[in-house]
Amino acid sequence: EIIERFGRFPHRNDILGRDTTDEEHTFLKEPMSSF
Repeated sequence: EIIERFGRFPHRNDILGRDTTDEEHTFLKEPMSSF
């Protein structure tokens, strides 16, 4: 579901040096967004 929505795992952006989109930031702040 996360891959379908974003095309990647937003949780890994910092580790992989990727920019996080506004939509990903919003998602990551939601309850239950982490594994």
